[in-house]
Amino acid sequence: MNDPHDYFLFPSPVSVLRCAGYEKISEGLVRYIYGLRDRDNAGAGETRSSVGGWQSRDDFFGDDEFADIRKYIMDHIKNIIGHYECHFSVDNMWANINATGGYNLSHNHPGADLSGVLFVQTPPGCGNLVFENKNLFSQFHLLRGMTADLKERNHYCPNFQIEPIAGNLVVFPSEMSHFVETNRAGQDRISISFNLKMV
Repeated sequence: MNDPHDYFLFPSPVSVLRCAGYEKISEGLVRYIYGLRDRDNAGAGETRSSVGGWQSRDDFFGDDEFADIRKYIMDHIKNIIGHYECHFSVDNMWANINATGGYNLSHNHPGADLSGVLFVQTPPGCGNLVFENKNLFSQFHLLRGMTADLKERNHYCPNFQIEPIAGNLVVFPSEMSHFVETNRAGQDRISISFNLKMV
């Protein structure tokens, strides 16, 4: 008897890229983000999805002092989005600092096409980035009944976790629900998030 061929339809493309030479800019980037926090209300920043953390204003992308780092980040974003036959522009960008005990609630990014995050400072145990399966409720029994091999080969799971590694860049469709686990490290978890729109 022949084996069936399974089609897992309509996947969501999540791309992870190791940014070249990140070690050379990491200290300066951390200093820049702490400087943003110190200038912009000393820790009383935005609260989009953050609980117990700090988020910067989302328009620092155009700051002159950010120019070199902006070019570095954009070069790596372009590397990821190069397989799309369209152009994207940065809609907004903001920094995140999750102190010990901080986390981000489940959310998505309405109004954008692609979203992403650059992991800046990520001590061990600072909290994974977790993508939620949008079909979990409607396909709960199917998911429970699948073999471990089938689930593993097709990333068919209740959620998919990405370990934050400083210097890694992640880009994903903006409608994907995601959250950040609680920072259980004794050091700040720092990242830069952004939204891209098709132009």
